[in-house]
Amino acid sequence: MEECKKVVIYKRVSTEDQAREGFSLENQEHDIRRECEVKEYEVVDVCADEGISGKDIQGRPGLMKALKYIKNKEVQGIVVWKLSRLSRNTADTMNIVDLLKKNNGFLVSIKDGLDTQTPQGQMIAAVLGIMAEVERDNIVGFVKGGMNQKVRKGEWNGGVIPLGYDLKDKQLIINE
Repeated sequence: MEECKKVVIYKRVSTEDQAREGFSLENQEHDIRRECEVKEYEVVDVCADEGISGKDIQGRPGLMKALKYIKNKEVQGIVVWKLSRLSRNTADTMNIVDLLKKNNGFLVSIKDGLDTQTPQGQMIAAVLGIMAEVERDNIVGFVKGGMNQKVRKGEWNGGVIPLGYDLKDKQLIINE
């Protein structure tokens, strides 16, 4: 009989994703735990990054913690809700898959039907990594376009109120 595989759950949500698609950290964890039960994985820990972009791996303590489990050979795998939760950067995605492979580990993405324990799974990870990055680039373009439109209308985009202006009803008003 095969020994039960130990895994960590990794979940992430950025505020723009949460607002756009409505998936929460709690929902991700619920779905992942259910899949781990089916696959008979032992969940060792849950690592999370809340409100942090997936554009790169910098500044993501939850992901760093999950990868440390792999490097220390405390777990065999990382299970995510969707590959875009792991990363929206193709190079980072492939580096993570490579790190897992070097440490006899694997990645499972339950919504993508991805399991890197097979050559096909590794190929799918590469394709989905590219798609996640392209989706992020599109989102950035849409947001910038919306912000530019607000500026053209004379509306405020948020942030620090510039010197010499007051904010009234979400409009910048010159303070004489």
